[in-house]
Amino acid sequence: MNKKENLVDILLTYEWPNNITNSSQQAKTLNINTITGNPSISTLNKILSPRYHFAASENIFFEREPFKNEAEHHTRFIGLSSFENNNKERWFYAMNVNPLSKMSLENLIKMPENITKSPFIDFNTQKRLLEDDNNSYFFDQSSKRIKSDVPPPTYICNICNQPGHWIKNCPNAQKKKKEVPEGYICRICNQPGHWIIDCPEKNKKKNTNNLPENYIYQCWFCLSNPNVTKHLIVSIGDESYLALAKGGLLEDGSHFLIIPITHIPCNNNLINASSDEEEEIDKDALIEEMEKYKTILRDYYQSHGNKKIICFEVYGGFDGKKYRHMHIQVVPVPENIEQNAESSFITEAEKNGLIQSDYPTDFHEAYIRVELTNKSLIFTKKAPESKFNFQLGRIVLANLLGIPKRANWKHCTMSDEKEAQLTNNIKAQLKINM
Repeated sequence: MNKKENLVDILLTYEWPNNITNSSQQAKTLNINTITGNPSISTLNKILSPRYHFAASENIFFEREPFKNEAEHHTRFIGLSSFENNNKERWFYAMNVNPLSKMSLENLIKMPENITKSPFIDFNTQKRLLEDDNNSYFFDQSSKRIKSDVPPPTYICNICNQPGHWIKNCPNAQKKKKEVPEGYICRICNQPGHWIIDCPEKNKKKNTNNLPENYIYQCWFCLSNPNVTKHLIVSIGDESYLALAKGGLLEDGSHFLIIPITHIPCNNNLINASSDEEEEIDKDALIEEMEKYKTILRDYYQSHGNKKIICFEVYGGFDGKKYRHMHIQVVPVPENIEQNAESSFITEAEKNGLIQSDYPTDFHEAYIRVELTNKSLIFTKKAPESKFNFQLGRIVLANLLGIPKRANWKHCTMSDEKEAQLTNNIKAQLKINM
């Protein structure tokens, strides 16, 4: 428990709270919206306002959409199944929690785009209000609004250490935004002068990502999939995670994948999908966190061998069958190799019927995106019917590094034990603390 704010990071109970499935589309999708829980646990959740609440009594895996709590941040409820259950329901949950005591105000009160209202509603009170006459109803609603704006006398703002207002309304909360440093280039529009979160182009296109209900069981990269390769995971953040590539290009294991935790198909969809449509992610937070992983890798390999990192994303498009999960591949290379990478990618792309372009306007179209130190390249199909080479990025780097036989990942596979050993070695080297 964080004593300063009297708030809780993680709440563990056996029983589910009553009404937890209210206002949850995910509960309707899983057909569990009729589950009842313990009202006392609901009360406990309301009082403590935990960031995470885990419970196991229903013996099913259920990750509810985050909801607003009494402390003006949000709560994530996760129902877990029993260990090694017959239905193969997920009994574990991977996460990396930054304690409340170390969180900035900005991150604490930032709300995910798929947030819902609190599920803990007194339905008897609501029913009485609706049955009252109009004047009485509006009077009660007005009184309720006043209460929500003024915290209880015991509440102390963590910014100014004064009572009388919620933390999000603190008069000292407005901080001057950090200036954009010289040389910073927005990864969305490739222009200087603004941060990624302020890019005017980040919400210009529509989101067309529709997923089947069982997509997580088809996806190699969804942490919700009980068959995900956990021993390759290096670090898990709030919005994304870092893993080693299976059958990595480099023998020491330093071929990385940066993967959003939420299932989204590609970076084009992430940065260009309209924020007006319902989404399951905090796009700005996800982009910032993935950039942080890149910075960690860039700084480490710069100081260990004077290497540069090359990042590339290969998105094969949507063929009506496979729902792809975005992942950015990161490979550290000697500086002289990075200097020759641009021309090599252009040459190999031309051989494969690709042309330099911008992001496709249709999110279903395939592309390859390459991030070098000072430049980003995007390649798309010259002709819609041309075959798409998923291994192009790996082929280019394998040839540049003088290891062409490792261009095929199947030639580089190893035992789970060896993979786990490489992962542990990388963890010890990077010492990532998100």
